[in-house]
Amino acid sequence: MTTRAIRCRTASALACAALAVMAGPAHADTPGLVAQWRFDEPDGQSALDDGPFGLTGQLGASAEPDAADPVRIADASGGALHFDGGELVRLPESSRLELQAMTIQAVVRAPESPGAWRYVLSRGARGCFAGSYGLYTAAAGGIALYVFDGRRYVVSAVARIQDVWDGRWHQIAGTFDGSALRLYVDGRPVGAPMAAPLRVDYSTTSQSAAIGSYLGRCSLSYRGDLDLVRVTAGALGPDAFATPAPGEPPAAQTGDAPVAPLPAAAQGTTLDAGDPDGTAPATAPGPRPACVIRLSRTRVSPHRRTVVRARLGVRRVTVVARRTRRGKAIAKARTSAAGVARLVLRRPPSGSLTISVAGQPSCTPARLQVRSG
Repeated sequence: MTTRAIRCRTASALACAALAVMAGPAHADTPGLVAQWRFDEPDGQSALDDGPFGLTGQLGASAEPDAADPVRIADASGGALHFDGGELVRLPESSRLELQAMTIQAVVRAPESPGAWRYVLSRGARGCFAGSYGLYTAAAGGIALYVFDGRRYVVSAVARIQDVWDGRWHQIAGTFDGSALRLYVDGRPVGAPMAAPLRVDYSTTSQSAAIGSYLGRCSLSYRGDLDLVRVTAGALGPDAFATPAPGEPPAAQTGDAPVAPLPAAAQGTTLDAGDPDGTAPATAPGPRPACVIRLSRTRVSPHRRTVVRARLGVRRVTVVARRTRRGKAIAKARTSAAGVARLVLRRPPSGSLTISVAGQPSCTPARLQVRSG
């Protein structure tokens, strides 16, 4: 596999080496490759798939720039995407993603946990409960892979927050071989394999697929950076993830001793699917539907007084416009009895603004573009 030079200033040594290997062209020499999104495009609305089936994704909710577009950043293998809790890459509704054995890989970075049940990759959706499979943060806020058979979903061991969300790049891999789920962080197994003798259901879930979001009735968007997402048919073995760090091989590469697993935040588990309409049973630790901010416009002109209405259906909360999620407020307003806030932007600077709800982290923020033309 050809490896190109990459920048790994903030990655761990093992993740840096893994990035180098994963960054090389995998079309010809990765058996079972279904799709691979590198996010190296300099601009535009497409996330190109350089796998064999061309499952190119679309940034945001439309073919034009909008508030749901993740931000392109220069890092890691040359290009990556930043998600701030309200963005997504929408993937084609393709039967190529209907797998009965799989390996899901991603290179992730965030300074803190994105929160519970936040999705790196989702395939299918059933109400506010589960897709056919997903790589997500689970209830513990770490990361895990699950599969769904229409009656129950089985979750792998969940990685601890401190092993994944520490501001550095990490390679995540989840595998399902038809009988068990396994999770790896930077080549190290997490916890114990989780028994899952089932067939993944694709008949009772939607055909939707997304990177950075779940396209059901819940808003479960990712917060952090993604450098690469890869889907492979079949469960790859641990050797595929045990990339040695330069000059210091991990334990999996030394002698015959197996590498010690990382402790799990939670061991694998099985949850029932609840009602046929997709409503989670009361005993399941599933998410509740979250509020979503919808703006009267997604683009305004810089340095010009503009009024933007933010509708979210929640009364008497404060909606705030900032350059960044934790930056100084540029404008703020309380929602009315109808759940609408009237934001007055006085000479907003060029760039983009994050519109969020103060004290309501479950409300998915919106992105407002500030540019001419």
